[in-house]
Amino acid sequence: MIKDSYVLRDLAGYPYNGEFPPAANGNTDYHGYLTPAQECLFYDFAVQGYDLMIKYHGQDYYFMVDTDCVWLSDKSFSATIRKFRHANDVLKNFIIEGKCLKDIVDELEDCEPF
Repeated sequence: MIKDSYVLRDLAGYPYNGEFPPAANGNTDYHGYLTPAQECLFYDFAVQGYDLMIKYHGQDYYFMVDTDCVWLSDKSFSATIRKFRHANDVLKNFIIEGKCLKDIVDELEDCEPF
C-alpha cells in the first residue's frame, strides 16, 4: 500500500498518521487517539495497513489493503467495488450518506481491523 507520504515517525521512531495525527495530550491509550474508533481508522488501518470492516446505519463496508491500493469489497471478498490509492484516500474520499468517513469516525456502529 502506498502510504509513505503520510506515515511519519515521532522522535522515538514510532509511526503515526501525519494527515490525521493523534491528539497532543500525552494520552498513550489508543496510540494517542481519543477513541478506539479513531485508533482503528487513523492508526490500525491507515498506518499499520490492516484490512478494515466498518458498520454505519446497519450497513457493513469492507476495505481490503493491497500492495498498491485499498479496495472496497463485498462481504465475501469476491468482488472489488471501488479502488482507492491508500487508506487516507479512503478516509477522505469514501462518502457515506453524504459524509466523509473521516468525519463520522465516532458515529460508526462498529469498526474492526482484521
